[in-house]
Amino acid sequence: MPDPDRFEACVGELSAEQLIELGADVIDASSEVREKWKGPYIPGLAACLSEDSCEDFTDWVLGQGHDYWWAARGRDDAALAAMFAEEVRERNGARLRWNGRTPAIGPTFFNSYDRRFTNEEFEFLDGVDAELAARAGVEEDD
Repeated sequence: MPDPDRFEACVGELSAEQLIELGADVIDASSEVREKWKGPYIPGLAACLSEDSCEDFTDWVLGQGHDYWWAARGRDDAALAAMFAEEVRERNGARLRWNGRTPAIGPTFFNSYDRRFTNEEFEFLDGVDAELAARAGVEEDD
Protein backbone atom coordinates (compact mmCIF):
# COMPACT_ATOMS: atom_id res chain seq x y z
CA MET A 1 0.00 0.00 0.00
CA PRO A 2 1.32 3.48 -0.80
CA ASP A 3 2.58 5.42 2.19
CA PRO A 4 1.52 9.09 2.60
CA ASP A 5 4.73 9.93 4.49
CA ARG A 6 6.87 8.52 1.68
CA PHE A 7 4.81 10.47 -0.86
CA GLU A 8 5.34 13.69 1.11
CA ALA A 9 9.09 13.02 1.30
CA CYS A 10 9.31 12.40 -2.45
CA VAL A 11 7.38 15.59 -3.18
CA GLY A 12 9.77 17.44 -0.87
CA GLU A 13 12.65 16.57 -3.21
CA LEU A 14 11.04 18.05 -6.34
CA SER A 15 12.21 21.31 -7.88
CA ALA A 16 9.96 24.34 -8.22
CA GLU A 17 9.58 23.63 -11.94
CA GLN A 18 8.64 20.00 -11.31
CA LEU A 19 6.02 21.02 -8.74
CA ILE A 20 4.46 23.48 -11.18
CA GLU A 21 4.38 20.88 -13.94
CA LEU A 22 2.81 18.32 -11.62
CA GLY A 23 0.28 20.89 -10.43
CA ALA A 24 -0.78 21.33 -14.05
CA ASP A 25 -0.87 17.54 -14.50
CA VAL A 26 -3.30 17.28 -11.58
CA ILE A 27 -5.64 19.84 -13.13
CA ASP A 28 -5.48 18.15 -16.54
CA ALA A 29 -6.01 14.65 -15.12
CA SER A 30 -8.78 15.78 -12.77
CA SER A 31 -10.69 17.42 -15.60
CA GLU A 32 -10.58 14.13 -17.49
CA VAL A 33 -12.58 12.62 -14.65
CA ARG A 34 -15.00 15.55 -14.39
CA GLU A 35 -14.77 19.31 -14.82
CA LYS A 36 -15.03 20.82 -11.35
CA TRP A 37 -18.05 22.95 -12.25
CA LYS A 38 -19.92 19.85 -13.50
CA GLY A 39 -19.89 17.82 -10.30
CA PRO A 40 -21.60 14.44 -10.50
CA TYR A 41 -25.00 13.91 -8.95
CA ILE A 42 -24.63 11.98 -5.68
CA PRO A 43 -27.90 10.26 -4.69
CA GLY A 44 -26.92 10.07 -1.02
CA LEU A 45 -26.55 13.84 -0.96
CA ALA A 46 -29.53 14.42 -3.27
CA ALA A 47 -27.32 16.99 -5.01
CA CYS A 48 -24.42 17.45 -7.37
CA LEU A 49 -20.99 17.98 -5.86
CA SER A 50 -20.02 21.64 -5.55
CA GLU A 51 -16.94 22.89 -7.42
CA ASP A 52 -14.77 22.53 -4.32
CA SER A 53 -16.16 19.10 -3.47
CA CYS A 54 -15.75 17.91 -7.06
CA GLU A 55 -12.16 19.17 -7.07
CA ASP A 56 -11.46 17.31 -3.81
CA PHE A 57 -13.12 14.17 -5.17
CA THR A 58 -11.24 14.13 -8.48
CA ASP A 59 -7.99 14.75 -6.57
CA TRP A 60 -8.84 11.70 -4.43
CA VAL A 61 -9.45 9.69 -7.62
CA LEU A 62 -5.94 10.65 -8.81
CA GLY A 63 -4.55 9.50 -5.50
CA GLN A 64 -5.90 5.99 -6.09
CA GLY A 65 -3.42 5.43 -8.88
CA HIS A 66 -3.31 5.30 -12.65
CA ASP A 67 -5.63 2.33 -13.16
CA TYR A 68 -8.34 3.75 -10.91
CA TRP A 69 -8.04 7.19 -12.53
CA TRP A 70 -8.12 5.64 -16.01
CA ALA A 71 -11.33 3.78 -15.16
CA ALA A 72 -12.90 7.00 -13.80
CA ARG A 73 -12.20 9.16 -16.85
CA GLY A 74 -15.40 10.37 -18.49
CA ARG A 75 -17.65 8.11 -16.44
CA ASP A 76 -21.30 8.88 -15.82
CA ASP A 77 -22.76 10.18 -12.57
CA ALA A 78 -23.69 6.71 -11.28
CA ALA A 79 -20.14 5.37 -11.64
CA LEU A 80 -18.62 8.48 -10.07
CA ALA A 81 -21.18 8.35 -7.23
CA ALA A 82 -19.99 4.79 -6.45
CA MET A 83 -16.40 6.03 -6.38
CA PHE A 84 -17.42 8.95 -4.19
CA ALA A 85 -18.93 6.43 -1.76
CA GLU A 86 -15.48 4.81 -1.52
CA GLU A 87 -13.96 8.17 -0.67
CA VAL A 88 -16.57 8.65 2.06
CA ARG A 89 -15.78 5.19 3.48
CA GLU A 90 -12.09 6.15 3.60
CA ARG A 91 -12.88 9.45 5.35
CA ASN A 92 -14.83 7.39 7.90
CA GLY A 93 -11.82 5.22 8.68
CA ALA A 94 -11.72 2.45 6.07
CA ARG A 95 -8.29 1.64 4.69
CA LEU A 96 -8.54 1.24 0.96
CA ARG A 97 -5.49 1.70 -1.29
CA TRP A 98 -3.20 3.77 0.94
CA ASN A 99 -1.55 2.98 4.24
CA GLY A 100 -3.78 5.51 5.95
CA ARG A 101 -5.80 8.21 4.25
CA THR A 102 -5.15 9.20 0.64
CA PRO A 103 -3.13 12.43 0.66
CA ALA A 104 -4.50 15.45 -1.21
CA ILE A 105 -2.30 15.22 -4.30
CA GLY A 106 -2.70 18.72 -5.77
CA PRO A 107 -2.55 20.55 -2.43
CA THR A 108 0.58 18.57 -1.48
CA PHE A 109 2.38 20.05 -4.50
CA PHE A 110 1.19 23.56 -3.62
CA ASN A 111 2.12 23.21 0.06
CA SER A 112 5.59 21.88 -0.77
CA TYR A 113 6.20 24.80 -3.13
CA ASP A 114 4.85 27.27 -0.58
CA ARG A 115 7.14 25.94 2.18
CA ARG A 116 10.33 25.82 0.13
CA PHE A 117 10.14 28.60 -2.45
CA THR A 118 9.18 32.27 -2.40
CA ASN A 119 5.61 31.84 -3.75
CA GLU A 120 4.98 35.57 -3.52
CA GLU A 121 1.90 36.88 -5.29
CA PHE A 122 0.61 33.42 -6.16
CA GLU A 123 3.79 32.40 -8.00
CA PHE A 124 2.90 28.70 -7.92
CA LEU A 125 -0.65 29.22 -9.21
CA ASP A 126 0.55 31.62 -11.90
CA GLY A 127 3.16 29.05 -12.93
CA VAL A 128 0.52 26.32 -13.15
CA ASP A 129 -1.72 28.63 -15.21
CA ALA A 130 1.18 29.42 -17.56
CA GLU A 131 1.96 25.71 -17.94
CA LEU A 132 -1.67 24.93 -18.75
CA ALA A 133 -1.79 27.79 -21.27
CA ALA A 134 1.41 26.55 -22.91
CA ARG A 135 -0.05 23.05 -23.17
CA ALA A 136 -3.23 24.44 -24.71
CA GLY A 137 -1.12 26.34 -27.24
CA VAL A 138 0.78 23.18 -28.15
CA GLU A 139 -2.46 21.25 -28.60
CA GLU A 140 -3.91 23.97 -30.86
CA ASP A 141 -0.84 23.86 -33.10
CA ASP A 142 -1.10 20.10 -33.69
